[in-house]
Amino acid sequence: MFRAVCRTARRGQFEVLNRLTALGMDIHLENSERLTPLNEATLAGDINAMEILIKAGARSNDSSLQIASRRLHAEGIALLQAHGHDTQWPSDLLGGRPALAELCHAAHGSGPSWERLVEDTIGKLTPLLGPSWKFEGGRTVLHLIIDNPTSAVPILRAFLRVSKLVHNPRRDDEYLYVDLATGLHYSPTMYVKHRCPGKSERKRTELTALLKSAQFTDRYYAKTGQQPHGYQGLPETLQREVEEQAQMDWKNDMEMRRAEMLSRNQMRLNEEANQLSLFHLESQGRKKLELDEQHNAAQQRQIIWQHSTELVHTKQMGETQLYTQKQLQRAEISALEQTQGLQANHAKVMANQALDTQRRLANQEYDDTQRKAQLALEMGRRQQEQQVQHQQRTAQLTLEMGRKEQEQETQHRTRLMRVQGEMQMKQQEQDIQHQSRLMLMQSERMEMVLAAQHRAAGREEVLTIDES
Repeated sequence: MFRAVCRTARRGQFEVLNRLTALGMDIHLENSERLTPLNEATLAGDINAMEILIKAGARSNDSSLQIASRRLHAEGIALLQAHGHDTQWPSDLLGGRPALAELCHAAHGSGPSWERLVEDTIGKLTPLLGPSWKFEGGRTVLHLIIDNPTSAVPILRAFLRVSKLVHNPRRDDEYLYVDLATGLHYSPTMYVKHRCPGKSERKRTELTALLKSAQFTDRYYAKTGQQPHGYQGLPETLQREVEEQAQMDWKNDMEMRRAEMLSRNQMRLNEEANQLSLFHLESQGRKKLELDEQHNAAQQRQIIWQHSTELVHTKQMGETQLYTQKQLQRAEISALEQTQGLQANHAKVMANQALDTQRRLANQEYDDTQRKAQLALEMGRRQQEQQVQHQQRTAQLTLEMGRKEQEQETQHRTRLMRVQGEMQMKQQEQDIQHQSRLMLMQSERMEMVLAAQHRAAGREEVLTIDES
């Protein structure tokens, strides 16, 4: 029934809608989107349906005024205001936005006539929402207009003409946006510059020009902490704090520079003192090196003289030792030559004996291998004959087994084919019976549908007769 009311409200079937409301239809029901029949009629822009639903007792403040404002429906706005719809009522269905806020947030269009319609509609939604009204993220109505994705420029132009913000001396303070996450403060012009990256450069230029024409100044700063890059428009107290902080920073910078100069001078003096001490140490070191060199030269001369005397003595002793060593070496060489000759003769004898034994062993091994090869040949021939006979017997047995298996398989296949034929016959009979039952059920359903259609046709005839 709720769908019937909404459908008739959208299609403009006023007599049906009057009859439904007269029958006591509950016009306060909501659909899955929480829309009432009055909301549906407002969306359709049907003033007659709206009047019927309001006379039937549709409750006020059900977001219909917000919908009419967004669609710039002047007659609908006047009708709803006349029947108790409050322009400042926040709709929980639309994010807590009153009628003017919904217009600024969601209205879209273009052209001079549409802009005049926006201006007229804003003029009807009095009193205007002041800066005390805050919406998502602390935005005012002015910020909702700036954030409008399609029609921000014409709506802002109309809003500034109606609201006359140019005559409000507190406009900069009242419409200052504060980002709670970063603590940064934005005037409307700076809001357009820093908070609207999705808008084109042309739209941002037009919005900024409109706001400048309303005497809005550029403000962009942080209340506490470090100021952002390009900050401007600070309040007087904050400006004094920034200047004091800058002066303190300048003083600290000067003190740091003075301390750096002192430290550099001290470092230069320390370097000069170190260079003097190094010069004294180098001069003392040179003198000590000269004395050490002289002492070392005297010691070297004494050592050279001692070595020369020792060399003369060792030469004399070495000549006698060399002569005796040569005699001993000659005697040892002759003894070694004799022993080596004896060892070579003995080795020749032993080698000849080893060769004779190896020859005899090789002949014996050759004879043994020949005998073994003959025996292996005879054994291989016998094994081959036995294998051939065995293969012949196995081939005969496999032939007989294959014939028997083929006969058994043919018998088994014939039995399977008979069984399968019988099963197929039974399945076909069951399918035929099932199809016959389905056809009977379908015929019964068709008869029921036809009977229902006849009954519905009779009711429609009765209704048409009643309506006439």
